[in-house]
Amino acid sequence: MRFRAYEPCPRFPPLSLSESCMLHCRHCRGRYLKGMTTVAPPALLDHAMALANHGAHGFLVSGGCDRRGRLLHLDEALDGLAAVRRRTNLVVAVHAGVVDDDVASRLLDACDVAFADVVGSDETARQVIGLDSATPYRRSLQRLVDAGVPVTPHVTLGLHHGQIVGEHAAIDVIAALPVEKMVVNVICPTPATAFASVSPPPLPEIASLFEYAVERCGRVALGCMRPRGRPDIERAAVAAGIRDIVLPSRATRGMLASDDVVVERLPVCCGIPDGLVERSKNYI
Repeated sequence: MRFRAYEPCPRFPPLSLSESCMLHCRHCRGRYLKGMTTVAPPALLDHAMALANHGAHGFLVSGGCDRRGRLLHLDEALDGLAAVRRRTNLVVAVHAGVVDDDVASRLLDACDVAFADVVGSDETARQVIGLDSATPYRRSLQRLVDAGVPVTPHVTLGLHHGQIVGEHAAIDVIAALPVEKMVVNVICPTPATAFASVSPPPLPEIASLFEYAVERCGRVALGCMRPRGRPDIERAAVAAGIRDIVLPSRATRGMLASDDVVVERLPVCCGIPDGLVERSKNYI
């Protein structure tokens, strides 16, 4: 059995195009921006060159969103990101947010892969994210695919206040598209947010969705946004057929070792397609 453990930092750091977020989703409130390095669009090329000189394999561009779910300053950053791709061998990933046709087409030159959130419930979009519906996310995913951008869709289990609402629909949307893999995350409590005390869905429900995702989409990775100290979630992922996990726990690594499973450690994001993983191995 092939198993990959993804360890993105420090060689695949997350960069934010903004210091704040206007969307203020209830599960985040911009808190996760604090773990990213903020880089203004005019400084992207110089920052990327410095990363390359220090042995980075690539980086993830993310950040806060406006009230329509669009990544702040992305439009201003696209030319700089295209220059990074021309002048370095760094893998450029962009967590794109809501995009229109123009941004989707420009991302073809600006990134190697786009990450796209998929929300399966309009009610979740309204109550948790603050958008009128989940349609903008589904349309953005389709626009990226139509533009020829390699895309890795992301689904967060339990996004509806810790309940399973719409996840099956989100997975079905992904299964109908030509994507290499998808990423599943699991909601976790975040201090100083409305989700500070949220509990993830019961383990049997999580395990069932892992199985459904693998059955419908084939290649699935368990992402970094999930409750820590829960090796039972990781064991459920492995049992469901998930072979890609970000920072697996010591308990999971021990379980795999006891089964004589060879674990390949990769210094990149779990949403990176295999061809880009191989390219990053050969870089430097």
